[in-house]
Amino acid sequence: MASTMNHLFLQKNGILTYHTSFEEEGIYITSEQASNILEEVGLKSKFINWSILDDYELEYQKLFDLFKKTPFELENICKVAIEKENDPVKALKELNNLIPIYYF
Repeated sequence: MASTMNHLFLQKNGILTYHTSFEEEGIYITSEQASNILEEVGLKSKFINWSILDDYELEYQKLFDLFKKTPFELENICKVAIEKENDPVKALKELNNLIPIYYF
């Protein structure tokens, strides 16, 4: 856990979260958002090694950075699409159509 002024960065389910108090649940944030917040308080590095945080999961964070959804949420989106006999790739591309997604 790293602390800067009134803001805390914690990882929840392996993903960075932003908290304004100990009581607050916190919201998931991208690694870019976390870097920008740290930069605002004087830490200038854009290349912070988040993996030094306990329970941080790089792959989960990368998925959140791309889709703004947790891996669990992405899995559920795909499951629902398949249950409705829809293409899960289309559902994912609706979240972020800038990355190539293939389904075999």
